[in-house]
Amino acid sequence: MNNKKNINIVIIGGGILGSTIALALAQKGWNILIIEKNKFKNLKIQNEPYLRVSALNYQSIQFFKKINIWHEILKINRYQSYKTIKILENKKTILNFQSKNIQIPVMGYIIENNILQKILLKNLIKKQNVSLKYSNKSINLNYKKKKWEIIINNKKIFTDFIIGADGKFSELSNIIGIRNYGFQYEQSCLLIIIKINQIIKKDIVWQEFTSTGPRAFLPLFDAYACLIWYEHPKKIKDLKNMTNKKLKEKIRKKFKNELNNIKIIKKDSFPLFFYHASHYIKNGIALIGDAAHTIHPLAGQGINLGLRDINTLVNTLNYIKKNSLSINNKKNFYLYEKKRKQDFLLMQSSITIIDFLFKSNFQLVSNIKEVLFNFLNKSNLLKNQILKYALGLYF
Repeated sequence: MNNKKNINIVIIGGGILGSTIALALAQKGWNILIIEKNKFKNLKIQNEPYLRVSALNYQSIQFFKKINIWHEILKINRYQSYKTIKILENKKTILNFQSKNIQIPVMGYIIENNILQKILLKNLIKKQNVSLKYSNKSINLNYKKKKWEIIINNKKIFTDFIIGADGKFSELSNIIGIRNYGFQYEQSCLLIIIKINQIIKKDIVWQEFTSTGPRAFLPLFDAYACLIWYEHPKKIKDLKNMTNKKLKEKIRKKFKNELNNIKIIKKDSFPLFFYHASHYIKNGIALIGDAAHTIHPLAGQGINLGLRDINTLVNTLNYIKKNSLSINNKKNFYLYEKKRKQDFLLMQSSITIIDFLFKSNFQLVSNIKEVLFNFLNKSNLLKNQILKYALGLYF
């Protein structure tokens, strides 16, 4: 990394999405400054898996190939590909999606977030047109003569464009007056890393829907896996505070029978939020990822939607640069906002409908659900179209 006087783009937030868009833009010749609140720690590779993992879908993998880091991710050899997604109810499969049905080798890979962050930082350090500034201070912004003046730690930084990648309840969006709305779900999430002491098929991701919330299984490298348990916050708190012995018994009862012989490695919980910014763009500013939209994680689509934001925004910025258009005029980013809002709202609506179908106690809703899933199982064409959308093959 190297400090540059002429900064084209400042990225607020250096997490996975902020680092990814920084690398993608730097490769196209933009001069980038990343402002990150927290120094990255604990990126040293440990023997056991990290708690936070991502299910990167097929299109996300293609993007990492495009910016030439996918081969480095595979070299570390801490991933698990998956070819099948099973949707369960009462431990019975009601929908079965397979990669071979849409002629792709795998649907995606399960990878630890810390591994992604480590590789991204390693590549950013090599870039002479990228600099990284750590500061936990709030920023002040002024828009002058079609440039943004950023005041941080009593120092002024001038830039043509700012990208907000600072997560949900984005400080940047609040500073520039972009309204947002959101709420906390009446559910929390418990993450459990386990080691499996029995033979199971590792290329399958499954998710079981129940009236109290979904539960999911994500295979990890070696004999490890990540269990995801959504339920009422009080219930999740009780589960988290249990001894591993008692929690293991709960897992045996609630999850599929193939998880009888396991060892609990670590666990943690977090609340769930819905968040959506009223606008993704302003003159000389764009929001990406959780800064623009936070989605319920039951579909595992958060990071994939964020990477689709990045792909669209990078293409937009490069088009503006190539055609000498104004980077400060929000009209040039209209299609970015329109396309990304449509994608998010379609995904959120789908999740809301699925959640309602499985939570409802009304017999009519149960009948509709049964008819719907029977129809989907019989219609390979429709099922495959749904799978293609979930894997980002339309974007």
